[in-house]
Amino acid sequence: MKKIMLLLLSYSLIIMFFYGINVTNVTAYVKYYNYSKNKLIKPYAEINDLTRLRFPKNENEEYYVNYYSTRNGYDFESKYSPFSLIKPSFQDKNYNIINYRMGVPMNKSGARRYIEYRVKPSADLADAINSFDIEPIGIKESKPGNDNERRYNNNGLNPSPYHYSLNGKDFKTKDSDGINTYVSSSYLGDSNGGNANIIVKLKDIFIKKSSKIYTHMISNTLHIYRADGKKNGSDAVYPTFEALRIIDYDDLQGNKHNSFVLGQLKDKAQNKIDQEYTELYNQISKLDNPPYNDYIKEHILAEIQKYRLGSSLDSSFGTYNINDIKDEEANYNDKTSEKINNIVENTITKMKNVLINFKYLRMEVVPNLNFGTHFINNFTSISLNNELISKVTSLNSREYSLYLSISNLKNADGYELNPVYYFDGNLYNYGDNFMYYKTINSPNGSNTIKKNKNDLRLIVPISRIKAGNYEGTATWNIRKGPS
Repeated sequence: MKKIMLLLLSYSLIIMFFYGINVTNVTAYVKYYNYSKNKLIKPYAEINDLTRLRFPKNENEEYYVNYYSTRNGYDFESKYSPFSLIKPSFQDKNYNIINYRMGVPMNKSGARRYIEYRVKPSADLADAINSFDIEPIGIKESKPGNDNERRYNNNGLNPSPYHYSLNGKDFKTKDSDGINTYVSSSYLGDSNGGNANIIVKLKDIFIKKSSKIYTHMISNTLHIYRADGKKNGSDAVYPTFEALRIIDYDDLQGNKHNSFVLGQLKDKAQNKIDQEYTELYNQISKLDNPPYNDYIKEHILAEIQKYRLGSSLDSSFGTYNINDIKDEEANYNDKTSEKINNIVENTITKMKNVLINFKYLRMEVVPNLNFGTHFINNFTSISLNNELISKVTSLNSREYSLYLSISNLKNADGYELNPVYYFDGNLYNYGDNFMYYKTINSPNGSNTIKKNKNDLRLIVPISRIKAGNYEGTATWNIRKGPS
């Protein structure tokens, strides 16, 4: 089960500072709780490694605690420490709203006592924070009054320009490193108690393995100070300490949060692609007919659908299907976000280009090549029974050519006539491929091509003349561009 970190600076630290020992060289104590055994492990870190949560005046100022009360302090190294460490819980299935507790169930009252919470994310988590909510519980607040406000602002714990007032809830300011820090301060007077629920709302962005949330709790007294900030000579006998709880990546359920974020990114990306497809679908359905008949519209949509499903992009693009991005730790980073955005951008661009650049060319109607019934007793050419009518539908294909090839003619017994075909002043053997029609400026839509029935003729050699019914195959080819 996950352990929780807790730094406690109390009795021993205060004495060392009081006698002028360099606090930055003092080993910090961190409690690890596994919720079944309260086991203390030390040392953990140097005090000056725990970020500048005490609002120093500049980046070179050392982290320190200025407490004078040393009597009747709690023994935080004892396994019976009353410190409240409840396992973080989550208010949603998205692991975006974290709730945890920080505090001590105080049973000792004091004079001019105040309690304070300061919550700050690590630098790599700062952009992922949507909000902090600090809710003190189990305390009886009092009105501090002007005199105690002055004592508070002059006690050395709130150096300029970071002054704020007692009983200030969810105050936010920037620490000396520029990171937002959230503060809640309550004046208790002679009351006891001191717990708070901390509610953190994260944005739908990835968090890093090194991400942490630092929560300071300060219990102190204004009794030893005068309003001008000077010590009055008396020694308070009330619980005074500072404690730090560290919520890390595992406490934040980082993998589950990031898994949700990745799923959201993929869903939003696919929604954008689907929305673009819907818009293109509506646009295409309203296109004029002609030239955009139902067949052409269906063909355009089929091509767009390939891009929508990620099956038509050039494989050199790399991962181009959103569903190919696996839900795994290696993809919980900003590079994945950028990759998904690139997929959306490329896919939508290619979908739009299908409509813009779509070209269509099809021979819809071919001529009926019927040479009829004839009595042949000498060399002659035979014309068709009817004029040649063909139709070509084209879209953004203005230049094309039609080619015709006519096979040998055979009867039911397999006898072949071995004919020659006459077209446009030229003779072609059976099986030859010849140009039938050419255009360089065809209009969009249907293009009807008409030729006289005498333009194509059949010539049968006298030596091959034999009565019977003969059939053959005409093969048409349509070619884009110049011939």
